[in-house]
Amino acid sequence: MNVNLFITLPLITTLMIMLVPPDSKKSIKYISLTSVSLLLAYSLYFLVEYYKATLIFDQGNQYFNIIFQCRKSWFHSLGISYFVGVDGISVLMILMTSVI
Repeated sequence: MNVNLFITLPLITTLMIMLVPPDSKKSIKYISLTSVSLLLAYSLYFLVEYYKATLIFDQGNQYFNIIFQCRKSWFHSLGISYFVGVDGISVLMILMTSVI
């Protein structure tokens, strides 16, 4: 599960819109609609997969684990790393952001 898609897809969409000539408004609308649709579908998939995973591993406890995570070491000597993860509240915020 790639969590970085929620960060990179809007950036890629922005770059694509910047490359389209301003007078072709239909192309801009289709690019935006495609991106928003992909993000919404991916966030719904994320929501379903997250709650499937918590049903399997949670066993009735009232806590949320970080299920989907991406950890990359940027500057190992300085101890700087990139970490993105999704827990119970984050998966709902991702869905809300995709709808808005």
